[in-house]
Amino acid sequence: GVVDLHDSKMAYFPFQEGQDGASGALAQGPAYVPTLHGPIVYFGVPDIDDALQKAQDLGSDILFPKTQAGPDWLVAEIRDSEGNRIALQARAAA
Repeated sequence: GVVDLHDSKMAYFPFQEGQDGASGALAQGPAYVPTLHGPIVYFGVPDIDDALQKAQDLGSDILFPKTQAGPDWLVAEIRDSEGNRIALQARAAA
């Protein structure tokens, strides 16, 4: 969900106690400056081609094209709507 905190908005990632994964949040506010040069967050997607097409349809730029990352994974990087570099990863087809 999205919460207002001081002069910022925070959108928290789903998280369940006892399950694999990491908690986190997207933050928007005066203390948070979008960048292409900071840490990169990876989002798992079921179909990387579909995710890249949707991102482009919404005005995103592909910064790093779909690339095989070892035998099991595909990765790509895009610029999100706020100007951050984010990565997508998906299982490669068997």
